[in-house]
Amino acid sequence: MINLSPEPVSNWVASLSEDVLSLGALWAAVKFPLLALILVSLLALACLLLLPRLWRGIRCVLAWRRS
Repeated sequence: MINLSPEPVSNWVASLSEDVLSLGALWAAVKFPLLALILVSLLALACLLLLPRLWRGIRCVLAWRRS
């Protein structure tokens, strides 16, 4: 979605922040592996819990577009 914006600044900032976040996550995983495992597990659980709501929303939008 961010690539649809016409300005280059937001794309540049988003890319740089993603790079910094990945390096920070890698550093944290090497330095504190148990904490990283717990955080990844919590994020995976949150994704599993939110997946039905997302699927319901997609079905609602598709049904709305058909009518």
